[in-house]
Amino acid sequence: MSGVVETENSGYEQAEASVDGSLVASGGSFEEGGGCTMKSASAGGSILLQPGDHVIELSASTVDGLYHVGAYWEFTLTWT
Repeated sequence: MSGVVETENSGYEQAEASVDGSLVASGGSFEEGGGCTMKSASAGGSILLQPGDHVIELSASTVDGLYHVGAYWEFTLTWT
């Protein structure tokens, strides 16, 4: 997953990807005191799945309403 997050405090613009309840990737903002300055962020992960049905959960939140001009997360899923 990749996106743009704030640089004021950590713990914001949080994003997670889970499969069958197990966290595969997570990311969030930076603790740099940068206020509205935004910065690229990314996080990745992989998981080996057996054939069958699986639950994929993707979530993203700014957590509050401050410093989030242009914030986003983009999730990319690939199978091999």
